Amino acid sequence: MEHLIEEMHVTEAGNADIPTAGSFTAGDICSDCGICCDGSLFRYVGLDRHDLAGVHNNQAKILLSRSQCSIEMEFPCACHNGSGCSIYNSRPKPCAEYSCRLLKDFEAGELSAHKAQSLARKAAEKARNLKKMAIELGYIKPGLSKNQSLNHAVSRFIDKCEERTAIAPLFAEERKFLVRVIDFLELVDRHIHSREYLRDARETLARDGVRNAEWADRSEAIRLKYRYSDRQFEIHDCPEVVDLFALVTSGWDFEEVLPSEKLPAMRIWKKEGAYYWDTPHPGPHVDGENPPRDLEALCDALHYNMLDFYEADHPDRICLHAATMEIGDKGLIILGDYQSGKSTLALEMVSRGMKCIGDDRVALDPATGNLHAVGTAFAIRKPLPKGRSYVSARMLANKHAAIGSRQWQYLQLPAHCFARRGETYSAGPVVIAEREEDAQTRIVPVNKSEVLRMIVKRKIGSNLQTVQYFDALLAFLENRPVYRLTYQTPALAARLLEKLT
Repeated sequence: MEHLIEEMHVTEAGNADIPTAGSFTAGDICSDCGICCDGSLFRYVGLDRHDLAGVHNNQAKILLSRSQCSIEMEFPCACHNGSGCSIYNSRPKPCAEYSCRLLKDFEAGELSAHKAQSLARKAAEKARNLKKMAIELGYIKPGLSKNQSLNHAVSRFIDKCEERTAIAPLFAEERKFLVRVIDFLELVDRHIHSREYLRDARETLARDGVRNAEWADRSEAIRLKYRYSDRQFEIHDCPEVVDLFALVTSGWDFEEVLPSEKLPAMRIWKKEGAYYWDTPHPGPHVDGENPPRDLEALCDALHYNMLDFYEADHPDRICLHAATMEIGDKGLIILGDYQSGKSTLALEMVSRGMKCIGDDRVALDPATGNLHAVGTAFAIRKPLPKGRSYVSARMLANKHAAIGSRQWQYLQLPAHCFARRGETYSAGPVVIAEREEDAQTRIVPVNKSEVLRMIVKRKIGSNLQTVQYFDALLAFLENRPVYRLTYQTPALAARLLEKLT
């Protein structure tokens, strides 16, 4: 649903409130509308190098296309000031040559001045209200979304709704938004510019009605919530799933609550022997063609979604991809590449009497510099490592194994070994761990830029804007000791790490 714009047209702003046949111009229509410039209709316009002269000093977002063969200016256009084009005299050629259907009909005398202006204002108002609703629902996140255009948000929303209604009805808020989308697209398609995905939106709404009728036949839902939030989880026709929430978390304290009209944060249901799940848009949902067939496989989805819910509960914190250990009165942060042995190393340190704050994630509060336990269960990759060097880690994992999927073994470690959600720790040193065969185990100081690069390289939370995020990390790392640990066996590495704080 990504559409390149070959031709667009923006004219100078007009100000005629009551148009007359002699005074009303095409420019008045554009100034009352502007939805071709503000991202409501289009995501970007294709330019050539001659068009750049007029836009380069106006903070317009210029990108190279994926093919690297053309230049694109993203919408909302920074050159559109809300009442007209600020670079009219040097506007790009595609902008000067584009005319919407409303403009053409007015210039051809098929629409009166009053009717044309009324439709332009109505389209602009619907676009503003729809974008406001999209922001309120989190479909557009100012400062965070890669593309801020309503067009992008709507096309992505329709795509996701098509996928969802293949397996389940829409969530109530999604249905309301889809109805508003269709209302807007019908006006645009009829009077301004053809919308190819209007048909997709209508078919999705019809399919949602069918799924709703099917959903009505399900048993009454079980509702769960956890201590830190009013966020609720809805479970249909699979009460055996309830116990999984405690197995993939630590200290979330789930409890059953009475069914309500509150929008659930996640739905789980069983159909034809398989487990299905989804979350409200723009969140993830199960692969409808390959749903989990057992509780063990469902654990992975629950575990990853708990991380997302934690971030949603704490938008002011940065979740780092790291194993974190309590040594002395400090939290030692261990960073590392994919499969660098962070969890195995953490388990080895637990076997030596240390407490794990988190084996895979830890939340940093930029305001205080403190670390917070996320409280997702300790998960170690299968198969468990072999060899004499990993005896302690294997014994501990086998002793506290709770449930396991094909890829992960989830552990239920006691409270003195593993932190519960909500526990807070002062931050200590940061270490980059590198496991190498035949390497000499050693710890050496490292440049802070390498630590920053490692943090960014791995998956991290996206709660904060980029500039805020880097500023917060730079402040956190200032005057903090940072090291590189090179090791072969976790036992020797654990002994060195014990001495850091």
